[in-house]
Amino acid sequence: MPVQSPSPDGAVRRRGVAADEVRHHNLSVVLQRLHAAGPMTRSQLAAATGLSRSTIADLVGDLSAFGLVAEGPGRTPSGPGRPSPEVRCRPEGAVVLALEFAVDFLAVATVGLGGHVFDRR
Repeated sequence: MPVQSPSPDGAVRRRGVAADEVRHHNLSVVLQRLHAAGPMTRSQLAAATGLSRSTIADLVGDLSAFGLVAEGPGRTPSGPGRPSPEVRCRPEGAVVLALEFAVDFLAVATVGLGGHVFDRR
């Protein structure tokens, strides 16, 4: 909940944002980025979002606990060392029903995270 403080004219103004609102926003930013860009390492997520690596680790843990993302083996590394695990959307983590109405047809699809189409008719 935002902190509120009265101004000199007596009106109450919002001041700052509560930690849970920031966390929800950051969870949304990370999930949107993965949905749009596809699998990424935690380092890539940190660079893309401007969040710290430790914050990314916490957020990925939460998203994983919610069943929205999973971590798996990364691609072959371009340099020395083993590849970093990649975070990817779990398509079945959240599914929407998409409808397209037209004069002469109706199209229906179920689409999961990352744009995975489960069924289309």
